[in-house]
Amino acid sequence: MTTNDPRNTLSGLVTGSLGELSPGRLLGGNYQLVEPIGRGGMGQVWKAQDQAGQRAVAIKLLPPELRNHEDAIQQVRESFQKVHALTHQHIGKSLAMLSDADYGPFVVMDLVLGIPLSRYARQYRQRSDQIPLKHVVDLLRPVAQALDYAHVRGVLHRDVKPENILVQTDPYFEVTLIDFGLAATIRSTMTRFTQASADTRGTRPYMSPEQLRGNSRQWDGRTDQYSLAVVAYELLGGYLPFETEDDFAMMYVVLNEPVAPIETCPEAVNQVLSKGLAKERTERYENCISFIDSIAAANTTVVRVSFIKPDSPPHLAKSFVNSIGMELVLIPAGTFLMGSPSDEEGRQNDEVQHSVNIPQSYYLSNTQVTQGQWKSVMKTTPWKGQDYVKEGRNFAATYVNWDDAVSFCQILSAKESKTYRLPAEAEWEYACRGGTTTAYSFGGNVKDASQFGWWHGNCGAEQYAHEVGLKRANPFGLHDMHGNVWEWCSDCYGDYPTISVIHTENVAGGSDRVIRGGGWGGGAIFGRSAERGICDPSVRACSVGFRLALSPSGLPGSPNWARERS
Repeated sequence: MTTNDPRNTLSGLVTGSLGELSPGRLLGGNYQLVEPIGRGGMGQVWKAQDQAGQRAVAIKLLPPELRNHEDAIQQVRESFQKVHALTHQHIGKSLAMLSDADYGPFVVMDLVLGIPLSRYARQYRQRSDQIPLKHVVDLLRPVAQALDYAHVRGVLHRDVKPENILVQTDPYFEVTLIDFGLAATIRSTMTRFTQASADTRGTRPYMSPEQLRGNSRQWDGRTDQYSLAVVAYELLGGYLPFETEDDFAMMYVVLNEPVAPIETCPEAVNQVLSKGLAKERTERYENCISFIDSIAAANTTVVRVSFIKPDSPPHLAKSFVNSIGMELVLIPAGTFLMGSPSDEEGRQNDEVQHSVNIPQSYYLSNTQVTQGQWKSVMKTTPWKGQDYVKEGRNFAATYVNWDDAVSFCQILSAKESKTYRLPAEAEWEYACRGGTTTAYSFGGNVKDASQFGWWHGNCGAEQYAHEVGLKRANPFGLHDMHGNVWEWCSDCYGDYPTISVIHTENVAGGSDRVIRGGGWGGGAIFGRSAERGICDPSVRACSVGFRLALSPSGLPGSPNWARERS
């Protein structure tokens, strides 16, 4: 939950007076109330201090109308268990469902920084009149990723709207989806078990046709996709596709009226919105990411980042999803300082700083190759029966040596008529840094590493490579660059040059290959952006995997680009 401006934090069910609750009150013997955040779909919402964990959390008390209905509370508890299992960087974590002797059941959640998307959009328009399509994609892509992650696990949100999307801009840009499934469960139980009715004014315009019909057997991930499409429409147009104060009128127009195109949007964008807002869910996109990718593809604006060289290749898609569901992100050409300064903690002698020019843009997969992706291409399971492995389609593929990784690239390349490859070491570090010069892409403090990667210090009993994409992304939108598994690079391991170079691959030196990024079994210090690992290419290990690079169409297809002195 957000701590910014309680009036804009939540909308929906407005129920339950503050009563005798006041700052300083201890709930459940552990959670000391600090200040009220608001009243919403879960009743009262408070900022509180977890006395045992010594951290701030958000406390949601169930509406008083439900406290004497054990069947209703049980339904909420069952919904909580599904949401509690979700662990994704763009989903506000539900930590526990407990009970207070005086105030009944309550839910403990992460206290998420940021402001609601509704307020963020309003402030943006006050400065710039209109929100650019590219920025709408940047805002909603994390939401789509969170939704698809949950849908694969059988969990629907059922209440996607701007008030449940929090945007943080400082110290870095982050988008988080909150109230996952719980508020919708509260509304349904309120109607079923009590005489009180939930106020759905804040939710109604975002509800899909199948939700308005009330047949939950027809709901699936495309139900949430409809709500996401309403949010996209509202951000792009500045108004809702359908809006009326009357419930019956709203139901009629959503079920029967076509969606009017947004006059300020290109026809291609309106076509994408129309498909996402289709009356029948079978006519919508397969998943939420496909919907967002289609909006991005309809955008003709050239992508520009502040540190991109002026001669960077134009008109390249910012990202795309390939045939095995892997998302690849465009990394723009540029120059950076490779290696580490002499005073960086953990620095090794082989990290001599030197200026490197990356002459051409390239794509890099936004996560490490997963077991599911590996099996779909190679039809093998090299990790099966090995130590320190947990199997699952979204877990990083391990026990893959350098030749195995190269074979994966070659087979997928033949399948898609593209030129996939392992990234060169310079490409890897450039992408990892994301324009930063600190020890990590998130700053210089190793204590923050657990937010961005998996290490022996935050794995606990889970001694294996974890699911990809659960930790925060770096400025380029790449996950797990600072931990989870080491990643093979194309380079042979060798000494750095002491001069500025145009450099993408080191083909000199011995037979050992470079690995980058650190692994779950070591310390976070090994996940520094400049940290270099050396490994025999024949090694298959529980903490070594890889990610893919790709030269875009029209750029050199071979990884062996020329290396020249500047």
